[in-house]
This record gives sequence, structure tokens and C-alpha cells, in this order.
Amino acid sequence: MSQSTIGPATVVTTTALTTISYPKSRLSFYAVGRFWLFIVTSAGVLFTSSLDGISWATPTNVSSATTATTSTYLAVFYEKYSNKVYYAVIDSTGATRKLYFRKGTPQSAGTISWDAAEQTVESIGDYSTYILGVGATPAGIPCILYARDTGVGASVSVKVGKSSATAGTWV
Repeated sequence: MSQSTIGPATVVTTTALTTISYPKSRLSFYAVGRFWLFIVTSAGVLFTSSLDGISWATPTNVSSATTATTSTYLAVFYEKYSNKVYYAVIDSTGATRKLYFRKGTPQSAGTISWDAAEQTVESIGDYSTYILGVGATPAGIPCILYARDTGVGASVSVKVGKSSATAGTWV
């Protein structure tokens, strides 16, 4: 039996190494017969998918956080039993920084049917804030774990935000 290898495939090209660094959460998953990958570029949060892990679809922009340029500002969670994907991202520009959330259903055609428009969780001002993770309770209620530099010495506060809704909205 002969062995064959398949070389690595280029998914996306970017000048920001931080797009894939700081692995605070997994940005990829396998669902509905496809590989899925979320990335952050200067164009915003993008996702792409592939049937074979070699040929990838053109990335789709999914977030209004168009200035996030590092993966420290993005977390993705896939829940296989409900086939739901959740993401949280921080728009990382100046005093207009905001924490956003979105939830949707990956489709076998390589699209995602979003439950609702992207939701603003919180305006975070000029604090240095980093996403540590996003997830959901067994009932499907989304939660976001994030850290914020309090601006007082080396003090950092870790926060957990939990929505009171399961319908893809943050309330």
C-alpha cells in the first residue's frame, strides 16, 4: 500500500501574524461535512469553509468590528449537538471600542444562517480588553469571558457576561 501526502493548503494570506496567534480559543471546527475557520484581518472578522481541508471558499465578512486586527479580540465556540456557532469580538479602535456577539447555524452549503444581527454586548471605551472565551450553557444561553485592564497599576479585571436570551440576541 502506497502512502500519499497532501501538502498544506493556503487558506488566507495576511500581513498580521497576530491573526492566528494567542490561541485563547479554538477558531476552527468541523460541522455539517465541512471544515470551518474564523479569522481576523484588517477587513474584519471573516469565516471560510472547506469540504476537504484543501480547497477553501472565498472568506465572508461577518462582523461590523472592521478594525479588529488580532485574534486576542476574537473567540469562537461551536456546539455540535445544536449545530450552533457563537463568536465574540472586540472592535479595537480608540474610544469607540465595543464588544460584539453573534450566534448562527452552519449550513452544508458553506454559509451560516445567523439567528440575529450582530449584537453589541458592551461599549468598553478606551480600556484594553481581551476576549478569553465564548460559550453557552446547556440551555443555549451564551456567555463571554473577557479581561480588562482597569488602568490602575497592573490590575486586570476578569469579567463574565451572560445573556438572558437564547434566540441569538444579547439582552
